[in-house]
Amino acid sequence: MKPKKNRCFCIGSQRPKMLFESQEKAENFLKFNVESIARSSLKVPSRSYYCSFCCGWHITSMDGGEIARGKDERDGLVWEGIELAKKGSRAKSKKVGCTIASKSSGAGKELSSQVVEVRSIISRIGVIYSKIRILLVQTDYEEAERLLEESRALLELLRIKVEEYGMETRILNAPIARVEEAAGWLENLKSLVGKQEEQNKAIAELQVYMHSQWKSYRHMLLNLKYKEDLLRKKETVGLLVGSNRYDEARKLIDEMQRIAFRKFGGAGGLKIRKWAKQEWRTVDEEFCRSRGRGKKLVAAIDLILAAKKAYDEENFMDCRFFLMQAERRMSDIEKDEHFPMLRSYADSLWQALEEVECPAGIGESAFDDASSEAGEN
Repeated sequence: MKPKKNRCFCIGSQRPKMLFESQEKAENFLKFNVESIARSSLKVPSRSYYCSFCCGWHITSMDGGEIARGKDERDGLVWEGIELAKKGSRAKSKKVGCTIASKSSGAGKELSSQVVEVRSIISRIGVIYSKIRILLVQTDYEEAERLLEESRALLELLRIKVEEYGMETRILNAPIARVEEAAGWLENLKSLVGKQEEQNKAIAELQVYMHSQWKSYRHMLLNLKYKEDLLRKKETVGLLVGSNRYDEARKLIDEMQRIAFRKFGGAGGLKIRKWAKQEWRTVDEEFCRSRGRGKKLVAAIDLILAAKKAYDEENFMDCRFFLMQAERRMSDIEKDEHFPMLRSYADSLWQALEEVECPAGIGESAFDDASSEAGEN
């Protein structure tokens, strides 16, 4: 389970995090709790690090790569901004590091505003990156493409500001890594659209990776596969219903239900799960309507054929009975392109029946008796 105790709000991360007094305690927590956390969350902590804001040790799922170093640089910027804000409020301030010297509060405030501005741009890129990940899980590639262009524009603005303020270029490492990662995911997913075999191969290759970033990408791939599989089954169900192969259609609809309710996953996958369930419900409702209509249509045709057979045998009373039963069935059938032909055939039988001598009272009486028996059954 996820940890809930010993949590504090970290200024650097801008969210609650666990705080440990020493690295040894943090590492012990990882040693005994990683497996239980992995069973309930995709983000599994893998290392500990010292936080200068909280004066203690946190744990994180971010490995020591470019993104992790970028976050450390981000924390350094925040800490620098806090220190500069404190020093800028004094009447006389000492030199900050080896590069900044301020003798008035105005200079400190100016530099602090620059740090805040750069940090704001970095934060916006991070927010867009998170949104793109969610959109890719939802297979909304068009909106993800739009946000990716927006993040690239922000990244270019960040480069300009870093150069203008004379800051270290390594500040750009984490934002660049995020934009490039999102662009790579989007390009790969778009190239796999409609290619079932290549999707299966890519998913199989990702089985060996356990890093949280690769798990996210695997969810993106799986959701693309399941979405296309659902749409293919939907199309096949329509063809099977059109050819009155209802048993085969029912099996496919049940498979669609399993996909819609159990398969889609990943952070932010709620929207695509709702879409999948709605697709299944629409197909299931249409199937039920079509099957009900098909049964009524078959019953009407059988009754008209029985009426024709009775007419040929000169059993006009049964002919009238079967025709009146067929009329009842046809009154409940939706008027589609096949209905006029059925209507015309029944009318021709009615016309032929009227031309022969048939006691109307007997026929109606027989029909009334048969109708009452049918109602009782």
